Amino acid sequence: MKKHNMLKKMAAFGLAAMLVVGAAVPAFAATGDDLTVTNLVGGDEVKAYQVLEYDAETGAYVLTGWAADALDEKAADALAALTDRSKSNTSELASYMSILADAAVGRTPDATAKAEGDSATLDVGDEALGSFLVIASGDGYAYTPMLMANDVEANEKAAAKKTDLELTKDVEDTEVAVGDTGKYTVKTVYPDFRGYTKGLAYKLVDTFDTNMKYAGNLIITVNGVDVTEYVTVDVKKIEGNDNMDSGFEVVFDSTYLASQDSLNAHGTEVVMTYDVTYTGWNTDRDYVNTVTGSVKNNPFTDGYNLPEDTETVYSCEINAVKVDSEDSSTTLAGAKFTVKNSEGKYVQADGTASETPYEFVTGDDGKFDVKGLDADLTYTFSETAAPDGYSKVADFTVTFKAGENKGEYTAEINNSAAATIAEGTEARLSDLTVADTPLGALPTTGGIGVYVVVAGGMILMLACGAAYIVSKKHAA
Repeated sequence: MKKHNMLKKMAAFGLAAMLVVGAAVPAFAATGDDLTVTNLVGGDEVKAYQVLEYDAETGAYVLTGWAADALDEKAADALAALTDRSKSNTSELASYMSILADAAVGRTPDATAKAEGDSATLDVGDEALGSFLVIASGDGYAYTPMLMANDVEANEKAAAKKTDLELTKDVEDTEVAVGDTGKYTVKTVYPDFRGYTKGLAYKLVDTFDTNMKYAGNLIITVNGVDVTEYVTVDVKKIEGNDNMDSGFEVVFDSTYLASQDSLNAHGTEVVMTYDVTYTGWNTDRDYVNTVTGSVKNNPFTDGYNLPEDTETVYSCEINAVKVDSEDSSTTLAGAKFTVKNSEGKYVQADGTASETPYEFVTGDDGKFDVKGLDADLTYTFSETAAPDGYSKVADFTVTFKAGENKGEYTAEINNSAAATIAEGTEARLSDLTVADTPLGALPTTGGIGVYVVVAGGMILMLACGAAYIVSKKHAA
């Protein structure tokens, strides 16, 4: 018995002198028959597989049978690397850990435990002196395989290395018109694929609202390095969207995921940029774009979904009604208007903009709708033809300006604040009244046409006065 205890103490001393490795291969340490893993999430599963065992005859550590078989011709080098820091480097250790982690799939673990709170304790037994491959798995985090050691004097503790995969989406311009193309940016954290070489998968999935279309120009960087060549873009139709290319998946090549560049990139920033075109008018005046993704970074799980993030952009609409300036209850049919934006293009019936003028015509109810407008622009309304018996109004402008809160706008008509359109309501200026004056009648005070008539009368008076003065001079 004394001899056995002495061997244990010698073994513990040997383990205490072993390698302390960084993130990919956590520390060897001489502790007890329990292995305690912290930094977990409640319910996560932890498994331990013995890879080194103490040989009492030689007084040295050796690879267990399954570990030696998995490492094959690398067994001797791996044993040296796992027991002596001077004979290895971090990348070599990580490669050996990957082989062992892949080989552990399907094996019965030497110990298992469920995390309670943020920790789990693995009972590997007092007699099982050696080192263990410890693998944690759960939803929402990418865990890295660990190597932990035990002895008889205390409990081994190690914090699990995991990556919290946050995800955000932003858009360059939140106020758009039909036909515009917007640039989106998605940012997330690159998963930790260290420890495994098989069954790896990583993809980002973007879905569009109706009347949104993927327009290409996709670029993906990992830790500032362009990796677009290592991804496949699958443009596809999303249910409920009429566009055939209304969404897309970006799938990373499995060879890249297992590469050294990928392993070194864990925890760094992933940035994906791409373009989207707004192809038509949405009656709820917004365009919603959602991104999510999925990761399978070890063969012990079926993978898990990344959180999702949504970005919304807005377009505006103007509902105008043409009325008699002397009786606003009388609506006027047949009036014609063109609408030109401050970029010099004419709004069309479908909300797109063109160099060619398009005439909006009031119906029997006197109304006409102009939709798909950019809140950043000013729109000039020009009446090209008045209803029979009425005069045309002077040109007037409508501008939508973004407010302090996203989706909130202030409409300005002839430089007067007219309405506030808040998020959650339709972004439109309802029932903009445009009054036409009957021919032969002075426009009603405050009507849009009054300035033209008054100005015309003043010019006529000045002309008459000038003619009178000239005639008097000639008479003299």
